[in-house]
Order: sequence, then structure tokens, then C-alpha cells
Amino acid sequence: MSLLPFHERYNLVEVPEDYQNENPDFVVMRDEHDKCYLCDKSDAEVLRGLNFTEV
Repeated sequence: MSLLPFHERYNLVEVPEDYQNENPDFVVMRDEHDKCYLCDKSDAEVLRGLNFTEV
């Protein structure tokens, strides 16, 4: 198990809800507190299991 903080472990960058992502390697995900984050597409499935939804 990683001891890194959650946002560093998955390299999440907070973005506005209306952020226009144009990079196919990244997706915008929303957490249970309605904050949106840009994350690596390869981490999206793990984040879905942690109550994130794709925007």
C-alpha cells in the first residue's frame, strides 16, 4: 500500500467543472464532494471504485 497522499498517488489536479479537456490520455472525474479533477485515463477505473464519476 502506498503511503502517498491520495491526490499524489493518482496524480489528481483540481479543475473547474466546465474544464474542456482536449487530451485523450486524461479524463475529468468528479468526487463525492462535487470537486472535479483531471486524472490519467489509466486511473479512471480505480477512481470509479472510490466513488468518482466521469464528467
